[in-house]
Amino acid sequence: MAGTLDLDKGCTVEELLRGCIEAFDDSGKVRDPQLVRMFLMMHPWYIPSSQLAAKLLHIYPSAHPQPGPSPPATARGFPRGGPPVPEFRLGPAS
Repeated sequence: MAGTLDLDKGCTVEELLRGCIEAFDDSGKVRDPQLVRMFLMMHPWYIPSSQLAAKLLHIYPSAHPQPGPSPPATARGFPRGGPPVPEFRLGPAS
């Protein structure tokens, strides 16, 4: 990120976001964690998280699944009737 941005001058949110994206290598490892961490911690000062997420989805639209029909409950891994419900017992322990 430091190689692509001139941090002595002001940067737009888009430039900071692009710099953070470029801070990751092809295997997903961060080359400069300090600057990425700083951007993620301080972004609420200048852009709400929802707008930041929208900008990321605009850059990577394939990461956002398109709405469609829901798979049947059995295909989601739950038996018919929904997810298991934990069992709670009130009273003295036996």
